[in-house]
Amino acid sequence: MLCFLQHVLSADVSAIAFKTLADHEQSIYSSYNFGSLNGSHSAPLSHIFVLHNSTTLSQTIISLRPTCGCASTLLGVNNTLPFLLLPGRQVSVRVTLDPTNLPPGPVSKTVWVYFKGQDTPAATLEMTGTLLPAVKLSPIALDFGPVRAGGSITRSLAVTWDIALLPKGSQCRLISTNLEVQITPEPSSIGAGTASSQAYRCTLSPQADLGELSGKIEAVVTPPGAKSVVVGAVPIRGDISGDVVASPAVVAFGSVTVGQAASQQIILTLSHPGKLVVTSVSSYLTVQQRSLPGDTPNATQVLLSIALTGKAPVGSLATELTVTTENGQHLKVPVFALVGVAEGTP
Repeated sequence: MLCFLQHVLSADVSAIAFKTLADHEQSIYSSYNFGSLNGSHSAPLSHIFVLHNSTTLSQTIISLRPTCGCASTLLGVNNTLPFLLLPGRQVSVRVTLDPTNLPPGPVSKTVWVYFKGQDTPAATLEMTGTLLPAVKLSPIALDFGPVRAGGSITRSLAVTWDIALLPKGSQCRLISTNLEVQITPEPSSIGAGTASSQAYRCTLSPQADLGELSGKIEAVVTPPGAKSVVVGAVPIRGDISGDVVASPAVVAFGSVTVGQAASQQIILTLSHPGKLVVTSVSSYLTVQQRSLPGDTPNATQVLLSIALTGKAPVGSLATELTVTTENGQHLKVPVFALVGVAEGTP
C-alpha cells in the first residue's frame, strides 16, 4: 500500500498507513500543521512529505498540482516528472508556502498528487496553521460618510501593535493608499506589557475629487534588513458630492476590435449653470460635449460623447476622464476597454 511519512520539527518520523491504491479508487490525505506564527512572518514555510509505494504495482506520478500559491517539487537525484515509483520505493515531495501575502487567521493550502491513468487526485498534501495578527486596527473601516466638496473631515483610527509578534528592531508605521487621506499621529501613545497603542487622525483633503472614496489604510512593518510587510489594513469609504454628477459613473466600451473606433455617451448634470472642462490623459480618447435641455430651472445637463480611436493597441485600456467645474471641483470618470483581434485573424 502507499504510505506517507511526515518529518516533524523534532526530526522524528511518524508513519500513516492507507488502503491500497492499486485500483485507483482511493484518495489519501496527509497534513502538516506548522502551528501559530506572527503575521509579519516572511520566511517561506516548507515541509517534506514522503510517498512510499508498499504495493506490488508500480505507480507513475505525472503531476503535482497546487490549489493555491504553494510550490511543490520532487526531491532526490533525477526526480523529475513523470516519475515511476517502483514497488517498495519512496520519493520525497517538498511543499513550500510563501506567507508574505496571506492575511492573519487560519491557513490551509494543498497540493494534489496525480497518478497516470487517474482523473482524480491520488493524494492530497495539506499545510495548515494560523497567522497571528501583529496589529489590530479600530474601527474596521475608515468611513467618512457623505461629504460635500470642500469639506475637511477627520476620523480617528486606533492601532495596537503586539511587539512580541514582531521581529526585534522592526519599524512600524501607517500609510494611506489614497493620497487624499492624510495620517497624523496623536501626541500620546500607550504601552502595556508587549502591546503598544497609538491613536491617529485621518483627515480627508478639502481638494479631494468628487465621487466614491477608495483605498486603504495599511499597517506596515519593516524588519531590520528586510522588505516591508503589510500586517493589517482597513478600507477607506465615503462619497464626495459636488456641483456635477455623471450618469453612468463609468465609461465601459467592452470588447473592441483593434483598428476599429467605438463610442459611448454619458450625461453630466450640474447643480447650477457653468462651464465645464473635460480632459483625458489618453491619446486614444476624444471627447465632445453638448448642452441638453434641463428638467429643472437650476440644473443643466451636458451630453458627453466619448470616442475610442482605432489606434488603440491590443490589450486592456484603463484610463479616466477629468471633469473640472468653474469653481475648481474635479470629477474623475473611469474609462475601460478591452482591445482584441478579430476572430480568425492570424
